[in-house]
Amino acid sequence: MAMMITRFHKLIQSKVVWYIILGVVIIAFVGFFTPTMRSGGRTQKVTPAGKLNGKKVSREEFSRAYNHVYVWTIISSGRMITMTDELRDLLYKESWKRIAVLRQAQDQNILVTDDEVVQMIQSIPLFKGETGAFDKKMYHAVLSKVDLSISQAEALFREQIVINKLVSGAVQAALISPYELKKMYSLYTDRFVLDYVIIPRSQVEKKITVSKEAAQALFNENPENFRMDAKVRVSFVEFVVSNFLASVELPEGAVQQAYDQNIEQFRVETTNELDAVTYKPFEQVEGEITERLRMDFARKLAAEKATEFVVDVAPKADGAKPDFAGAAASAKLKVKTMAAFSMDDTLKGIDPTAPFRQAAFGLEDDAFTSFSDAVVGKDSV
Repeated sequence: MAMMITRFHKLIQSKVVWYIILGVVIIAFVGFFTPTMRSGGRTQKVTPAGKLNGKKVSREEFSRAYNHVYVWTIISSGRMITMTDELRDLLYKESWKRIAVLRQAQDQNILVTDDEVVQMIQSIPLFKGETGAFDKKMYHAVLSKVDLSISQAEALFREQIVINKLVSGAVQAALISPYELKKMYSLYTDRFVLDYVIIPRSQVEKKITVSKEAAQALFNENPENFRMDAKVRVSFVEFVVSNFLASVELPEGAVQQAYDQNIEQFRVETTNELDAVTYKPFEQVEGEITERLRMDFARKLAAEKATEFVVDVAPKADGAKPDFAGAAASAKLKVKTMAAFSMDDTLKGIDPTAPFRQAAFGLEDDAFTSFSDAVVGKDSV
């Protein structure tokens, strides 16, 4: 065994042996990676994806078209799409259409300028920020999401512009008869002079009489036309958020953390899309953030107090009833009662940001559902 190891050790130190091994490896790799793979002495040719008007469509060309159709569907719709068998079939058909249109455009030598590509990119809603202007960060984020490089994206948009030009050119070249053209032109140029009189309702309604029987018959035939909206009448107590501001204590570093986490809210807007993105300094917005956080914490305290009140209202034993008035008296809160209102009525004195109507119409005549949980709004709970 030792002799075999020694002889093997001498072999692996021989340069001639390593050259032979290296040559075999290179030959193997060359044979594996050449486009026409040899197996058993036979050459396997790469089959095309299909034919279009008698011309072959390579798998690479079809794959590119398929990917562009898929990505353009996401970008133009503004949302990610869930792949299904039905959608996969649709993308397959649209890919062949895209290849046919692009080949037709190539025959017509349709050109696209760089300015047109930039204009298309800046006009796509998915690439715009909160202000409605083109946002570079949003643009790069979307491309990253769909796994597209900048050069690949620009190639996609260039193709899309070519398709748009070809389609619009076909529409503009459509024949219109002289009669249709004259009729369309007349819609914009013809003028009419009309004489009319106005008969006020007040001049005729006094002369019209309706019998009770006729009115009853109309009601019986169309009862749904006279149905009133459902209404509810509720009592409530209110916890004003601002009353809890004095009890608020912000944690150390909370303001700085809120600034960092919501930095986009403090972006300095500019009309020049080429300007670098800048943000308002922390010192400039510290007071604004502090007040906002204080209100958020105060709202949380108000909601906690309202939840404690709900617990006091709830029945304390089986068969017991909720004691809304008693809980309000114990908490020294004023009970307010609303006039009956419908889902569409305007509620005066109610925080419009609170889901008050939904909570009111969700109540039932039951010991545990005749009162709601805390209904949180911006300024009151």
